[in-house]
Amino acid sequence: MRRLFSNHLRRLRAHPIYARTEGASALEFALIAPVMMLMLMGSVEFSLIMYAQSVLSNAVYNGSRMGKTGYATTGQTRLQSVVALVNQRAGGLFDTSKITITTQSYNQWSQISPGNPGSSDMGNSGQVVVYVFSYPWTIYTPIMQNFIGTNGVYTLTARLVVQNEPW
Repeated sequence: MRRLFSNHLRRLRAHPIYARTEGASALEFALIAPVMMLMLMGSVEFSLIMYAQSVLSNAVYNGSRMGKTGYATTGQTRLQSVVALVNQRAGGLFDTSKITITTQSYNQWSQISPGNPGSSDMGNSGQVVVYVFSYPWTIYTPIMQNFIGTNGVYTLTARLVVQNEPW
């Protein structure tokens, strides 16, 4: 039985149609190239998103750090001072007019919960404040818009909880 199949295989390989290999590389490339390009574009998009998330997290860290001290630039509120700092730190990568900054203050750490919205301000001395920064990141590659985000937009969110210093 084994000999029978080996004879058929030998005759098949000897046939002129199956002996030719021109274009095999082009066919293999045509099969693999779309998958490789999709992986490459996905890697670039995810790298951009991770970098943008890192910048946004740094901005919320610096903004909350300034906000918890009670400091406000002359002629501005504390929130305006925080927004100015965020514009300075993240303005090179983000359209800072699209960054949404929300704050909620609580009297104690134990009051922080999804069911308790707290006060929508930056709090007073000694209060606990939750800072949430969000940004609608646009996915640049059209084909990746089908896989990442909603309608070509991925919302980046960074949040930080701090306790205001006594002032």
